[in-house]
Amino acid sequence: MGMYTEVLVKAEVNLQDTAKVNIDALQYLFGESSKPEVLPRHKFFTLPRWGAIGHGCSFYHVPFPTSRADIKYGTLHIFSRSDFKSYDGEAEAFFDWLLTFAKSSTGKCIGWIWYEEWDTPKLVLELETNINTLG
Repeated sequence: MGMYTEVLVKAEVNLQDTAKVNIDALQYLFGESSKPEVLPRHKFFTLPRWGAIGHGCSFYHVPFPTSRADIKYGTLHIFSRSDFKSYDGEAEAFFDWLLTFAKSSTGKCIGWIWYEEWDTPKLVLELETNINTLG
């Protein structure tokens, strides 16, 4: 059967400062666009369940995914809650990729990873060096 991991994302991405390949991937994961022909060069996109972020769900968390990606004032605003089997570190790799270009303030929480058997989630924070604190 396997264990599920919930991923919550609340982030902003500046369109002018972000490569189109990254925007296209985000709009596929959290918007209503089709899978892009060209994917970003990051470990995340080599993992088997990378496409489950933004789309996957199980009975063990909230039994439906919620994802939205809207553009306003030159910024892509993302909100998503989904869960899936992150056996190969897809959740951590996703945030590793996102933090290379996400727009936020130092110390701001842009999401969490919550494994099915944990009592609390691990928060993902934006740091000055764009390294998350998944601990």
